[in-house]
Amino acid sequence: MRKHYLWVAAAAIIAMAGCRTTTESLLETEQYVLNDVHYLNDQQQDSIELNLVFELPTHLYCDSVLLPIQQHILGDLFGEAFAKMSADQALEAYAAMLKTEYLAANSELAQDMPTANKDELIPSAGMLCETQALSGQIMSMEHNVLSYSIERYVYTGGAHGLNYRQFVNYDLTTAQVITEQDLFAEGTESELTEMMLSALIEQNEDVQTEQDLRDLGYELAQLRPNGNFYLDVDGIVWVYNPYDIAPYAVGETVIMLPWADLQPLMK
Repeated sequence: MRKHYLWVAAAAIIAMAGCRTTTESLLETEQYVLNDVHYLNDQQQDSIELNLVFELPTHLYCDSVLLPIQQHILGDLFGEAFAKMSADQALEAYAAMLKTEYLAANSELAQDMPTANKDELIPSAGMLCETQALSGQIMSMEHNVLSYSIERYVYTGGAHGLNYRQFVNYDLTTAQVITEQDLFAEGTESELTEMMLSALIEQNEDVQTEQDLRDLGYELAQLRPNGNFYLDVDGIVWVYNPYDIAPYAVGETVIMLPWADLQPLMK
């Protein structure tokens, strides 16, 4: 069986602003990486390729929330069944689950495809090839909130794969997930939506009007605060993945609203 496998763990220390009682605090993280290729069998080239990398905080200035935030992150990355595992156990178990699912979905199909002779493999035009990529990283620590990015790429055949980003924001005093309802006063969604529409036009050099956005394929009726955001030093950033509010060809849409503009709407 042809296979390559890489395991890496590396420590990183980043100075970040944050705690109510300090002006500068220390965040320590550890990175985990697993790259693997698993073939359907010895006779065919079809395989699942795994590219998994994520970082996990190992020290926070409010250490009482460290363990629950670690468990939150593992659960958000891999699923609740993995949340109470150690980071390396969760990564290996998740990779094993993806391989098992791939074999279960494709082994029977592979039986009907050409097999190899003694000397060479017969390609199957990649019909059963799959790629699963996962990346998790800390985006920021602002206003006692740790913003975490989870990026996934899945390819199971066809013209292209699907890439999307999810953001989760953890309260560094309670370890709870922060939502838009926690940040903004009730009844402010319509005003936020108007601000986001204006920002989308202003932040796009090729767009001058709402009609320009529609001509690009944007479904403006779908534009609203979507819960997929992170906190930045300059403001709050919302991310819309392909197909959320625009066609795949438009790609990811990112809208940033400055703190000064948001302040009147916030709790």
